[in-house]
Parts: sequence; structure tokens; C-alpha cells
Amino acid sequence: MVGLQSLNPYLTIVPPPEEEEDNSPTWEDLISYITPSILTKVLPPNWSFTSQTASTNDDATTTLSSLPSSQSEPNLRFTPINLKRTFNPRAIGRERTDQILDKSWYLGELLRGVPDEGWLLGELQLSFLTVLYGNNFSGFETWKALFQVFCGCRSALREKERLFRGFLGVVRRQFDMCSEETFNEVILEGIFVADNLKVP
Repeated sequence: MVGLQSLNPYLTIVPPPEEEEDNSPTWEDLISYITPSILTKVLPPNWSFTSQTASTNDDATTTLSSLPSSQSEPNLRFTPINLKRTFNPRAIGRERTDQILDKSWYLGELLRGVPDEGWLLGELQLSFLTVLYGNNFSGFETWKALFQVFCGCRSALREKERLFRGFLGVVRRQFDMCSEETFNEVILEGIFVADNLKVP
């Protein structure tokens, strides 16, 4: 602008149009919690996997683990999640029922097994990317399991507010990144997401 005015002091300065705010998710949004430690822990050597690589949270992995051919195959080693055992084995009666309905105790157990709270969010992001970019539906089982755990918590919402804010931010960015077709056919998987978001 200064250069133009030096040519003619009577030129009217027209400001450039304001750029529209772009809230589209970036690659950084999708990997914000993923660290080299998570990649080394979860992914096979050299951080490489295929659409056929099995996962620790894939039912098929457990079923096929006794086959000789599968014992030499590397797996995606996500944090194991057993949604059928979300209660303290020492709990009885009402306490056990409460822990089945409210997965806060189980989330606490998962957090005790990882270095920090961001680790589970990193696994949530990595498991999402395995299906979105790697077409690996075994890893996607971990995404669904973590989604169910987070959505199934009640009492932990106050205790771990920062963690749950992070969770909501992660899934929102993930949903925004999906094409409508991918969201409807893969992420929703019937009414999986809606059902879990409605958990009281």
C-alpha cells in the first residue's frame, strides 16, 4: 500500500477482503495427543501396519491367537479394554451394579495403566486414523471401546473435567474430518454413536 501511494498520493486504499474463518480440522487437530511413545507402544516395528493388521481389542485377534500363523504377526497393541468387566472384581451388590452402569471406576483403572491422561486421547486419535487412512477396522474396535468408556462415565465428569473436554474436542474434530459417506457408513454404524451419547 505504501508503494502504491508513492506513485499517486490520491489513490484510495482498499483493504483486502477479510479471510473467512476456517474451522475445518487440520492434520494437527487429528494428532494433537499422539506422541512418539504412543506410536512405538501401539504400532508394529517401523510404525508400519496394513488393513489386515490385527488389534489387541479385536475379537478376531483373540479367536485366532492360537493359530501358528498369527503368533508371528505383529498386532496393534492398544490398551486392552474389556467392556464386559468394567467393575471392581471385589465389588458386590449395589456397588458392582453402579460400576457397571457408570464406567468411571473402569476409566480410572485404564488411566492407572498409562503414563498420563492424554495417552488415552492419543490412542483415541490413533485408532481413528487406522480406519480413516489405513482402512484397518481392527484398530477401529479400540476407538469404539474408548468411545463407550468415555460416554459411559458419570461421576468422573467432575473429577476429570479437563480430560472430558479433551475427549469432546477430539471426537468433534474427527467427525468434522469425515466425509458424509464415511460418517454414515463407518462412524455411526447403525445408531452406535447416538446410543452412547445418550448414556445418562
